[in-house]
Amino acid sequence: MPRKKLANYFDRVVLINLKRRPDRLKRTQEALKECRWPFKWPEVVEAVDGYANPVPAHFTNGPGAWGCMLTHKGILEQAIADRVRNVLILEDDICFIGHFRELIEEFLELVPGDWEQLMIGGQHMLFTGKPELIKPGVFRCIGTERTHCYAVRGEYMTRLIEKWTGGGKFNGNGHCDWIMGRDPDLQPKHKVYAPEFFLAGQERSKSDINGRVTPRQFWNPPGPELSVINLHAPKAVVIALREYGFHIGYDRERLSGVDNGLIKVFSANGGNPDGREHRMREWIKVIQWEVASDPRLLCTVWHPLAEPALVKEASLWPVYEITADTVEDVLKQLPGELRRQRMPELVEEGFASPNYNDRTPLPQPVSPGGVPLVRPSVPTKKELATNFSKAMLGWAKAGFKVVKRKVYEQRHAICSACEHWRADARMGTGMCLKCGCSGVKLWLAPSTCPDQPPRWGGTDELMNLSVQEQKTNAGIPPK
Repeated sequence: MPRKKLANYFDRVVLINLKRRPDRLKRTQEALKECRWPFKWPEVVEAVDGYANPVPAHFTNGPGAWGCMLTHKGILEQAIADRVRNVLILEDDICFIGHFRELIEEFLELVPGDWEQLMIGGQHMLFTGKPELIKPGVFRCIGTERTHCYAVRGEYMTRLIEKWTGGGKFNGNGHCDWIMGRDPDLQPKHKVYAPEFFLAGQERSKSDINGRVTPRQFWNPPGPELSVINLHAPKAVVIALREYGFHIGYDRERLSGVDNGLIKVFSANGGNPDGREHRMREWIKVIQWEVASDPRLLCTVWHPLAEPALVKEASLWPVYEITADTVEDVLKQLPGELRRQRMPELVEEGFASPNYNDRTPLPQPVSPGGVPLVRPSVPTKKELATNFSKAMLGWAKAGFKVVKRKVYEQRHAICSACEHWRADARMGTGMCLKCGCSGVKLWLAPSTCPDQPPRWGGTDELMNLSVQEQKTNAGIPPK
């Protein structure tokens, strides 16, 4: 598709952002640049803050969902008033798959010309039926939800507004994406399409609707190239391995550190072993869906009762047994291809393994047009050491000064909404996957974000404070 045609494919492109979340806006604009955004640059539309507007009595899904509904409805109403033929809508928690530009161009070449809505990002639900693969690379949507990246055109804009306003199955009482994906008069009766693999996801962030911190999600199915590790190691080693991407689950029991879902695998039915294999298979499938959304992760079973035979029979993917007492021993026992994915520098440092000399490219899922889906990189050990030394040297030169709590909280809020941040790493202090530093860095006065331009740090950060706060931060006492 010619570049000019691609750039003008959508008449209007908008990016929704709450005024009180400038951190999200900045992160999303950087993500747009990084993916080489091929369409018109989005117009920023201020989201309706449901917490600052009265919620009608008939709406029972909370102020966040009400504000979201009003925002999307208002965008479509304005597009109709302006006689815009189609509009692409983005939300400020969006993230993009590798090779987004090539993949979206490929999808738009494949998609039927009669489309009324495109779900470039979404989640296929089963309330009204399964999606239909009409050709390699294109699904016909029947019950697809989420509103972080979708396009609408023509009369379908009016249909959505009508259902969001009232009438139909929900009578306007529900999350706008629930109505969009679950009302039987919408997607099942209209031409709504999605790529075979969603090209846009939702970045790890704190939801403006329900307040929960959600992991990065693309809602793409896990592919056959994934693996499962059945790990037998002490708790301290497992905690450290989370920094290397060993994913034992997000819902961990506080005392033991074992995932609550995995605990239920062995405790359900009074501990009766009947059904364990099925429950283990379902748990692994849940974890692999999370891994598919973040290829830095590796599905890891960690439970004292997880016998090799059980995990092997339950898993739909290859299983590797690892028993070790140190992080180093675990990493050495990883198969060569998995070790290169976790920590590429280990191969450079010469750790022996049966597959050490295997330098063939890793198998990767590809699009129908052959575009590979790439894995993000992480700092090597050498880079980690260099970054740590620079941070400590800068801190020493600054007289070992730390920032005030307000500055720390500002920095932490920005990091928490960043795609490079892992909140559960470094023993719970968090870790930046771009520089490898822990959350302790946020306290160091001379520190700056590793992004270019930095998202926090430097004079811009100080200018966001009042004059007295700037003086206090610099150690100047008030008069």
